[in-house]
Amino acid sequence: MGLLNEGVRAATATMLEEGALYSFDASFVQDDSILAMLRPSELMHLTAGLLAKLDSEIAEKIDECRDQADPDGDIDSQFEEVAEFLDHIRNLVAANEVFKSKYDELNASLYQAKKDLEAQKSDDEEEGSFFNSVPRAVQREQQGGRPIFSDVDE
Repeated sequence: MGLLNEGVRAATATMLEEGALYSFDASFVQDDSILAMLRPSELMHLTAGLLAKLDSEIAEKIDECRDQADPDGDIDSQFEEVAEFLDHIRNLVAANEVFKSKYDELNASLYQAKKDLEAQKSDDEEEGSFFNSVPRAVQREQQGGRPIFSDVDE
């Protein structure tokens, strides 16, 4: 488009590429107006880097999330970063059957990791609830047939 000077465009392209390749932030890869800032060679480098992550880092990230996750916490939010990354790059992998099968394998692995964590969730979650840990009110035994609130009536 030519609206940005070359220095700003290059800095922005570098920032986008580093965010996608090193911080799992690929939120812009489906936005053509943002991708238009990248030169064809930069776009090819970014695409190759994102697809390479499918073969290496994503499976490791899923395992890392599973190992560090709290089974009693919000499971989806603990896997949110990798789930969003996979969602953002789904259009990139659709063009090639090899990448598509790897993508499907990683999504299945992510789903299984969430299920494994769900299975570890403590069974006594209800018992640990704030509302269930409040001591139950103990009713005083009625003595001599006198109602509990008899003094209020008097």
